[in-house]
Amino acid sequence: MPENNFMIFNEAFKEIDTMNDSEYQAATQRQKGVASGVADRRLHNKFYRQASIMVKSLANFIEAQGQDATDEDESVLLDSLQNAFSAFIGTLLESHDGDANAHAKIRQLISNAVSSASSGLNSHNVSSSAHSAKFAEYLKLSTGGTVAGPTTFKSSVTMQAASTIPTQPTSSNNTNIANTAFVKAALLAFLTDRNFIKAVMDAIGSETLSQYGVKYNFDNPNAWSISLGRLFGGLILQGGATPRPSNNATTATFATSFGSTDYIIVPVGVIDANDNKWNLTVNVLKDYKTADSCTFRTSDSIAPACYYLAAGKLIA
Repeated sequence: MPENNFMIFNEAFKEIDTMNDSEYQAATQRQKGVASGVADRRLHNKFYRQASIMVKSLANFIEAQGQDATDEDESVLLDSLQNAFSAFIGTLLESHDGDANAHAKIRQLISNAVSSASSGLNSHNVSSSAHSAKFAEYLKLSTGGTVAGPTTFKSSVTMQAASTIPTQPTSSNNTNIANTAFVKAALLAFLTDRNFIKAVMDAIGSETLSQYGVKYNFDNPNAWSISLGRLFGGLILQGGATPRPSNNATTATFATSFGSTDYIIVPVGVIDANDNKWNLTVNVLKDYKTADSCTFRTSDSIAPACYYLAAGKLIA
């Protein structure tokens, strides 16, 4: 059994021999210390009882943990005190670890805290004045007003399908948000603006279609051509007039080369008013069809020139 030789002074405790709490609190010698003269026995009985009963309680704690509590050696008593605390804490931890409900109170405290916070948030959410100042700032911004002080907005905003914003005039040229009504009105204004349409057509004629191979040349009435480019399958339409035949043949030289000799060419004879000929037959010499020219056979060796129209593909 562990030893414990600490005892309580004034263990019998009689009120007639010991100050009560009020007397002890007001006693001058307790406040200022023992003075010269006769010591007050009732004060000292109170003092020694208080000091010794605390020491006795601590000694009983040390003893309860299986350690000796004696006044024989101060270092031994200190070891006993440390061992007693270690044993006591170890017992508490073992009890905590083996108890399935060890955290029940903590969980309840957390639940209570969450419930309290939730109640506070709900109260905040239903309050008509919770965000009154911020909402006033929003109204100023959304209606074109100004807000004093710094303001920070998110870089992107997700709006509901039914959200609406003011419709700007079609003449607006600012950074305000455009709704669908503004976009529709602006497009209609463009599509009915002759200057805009003309500018579009000029842009198509000078830039867009030329990038796709669309071109034409009417400088020479005897050898003109229209190339419609790859948007129209590379189709080429061209025509003109040939020189007068020589030895019953004449050759048409094209303004634009075809991609092959599979083009179609239609010639027709031309008779001057003072000619003695009533007609001039012109036929295509198929073996003399090239990408750059085509030779015709005529019914007269020196008849007037021939007119022709040819259609085929652009050189790949």
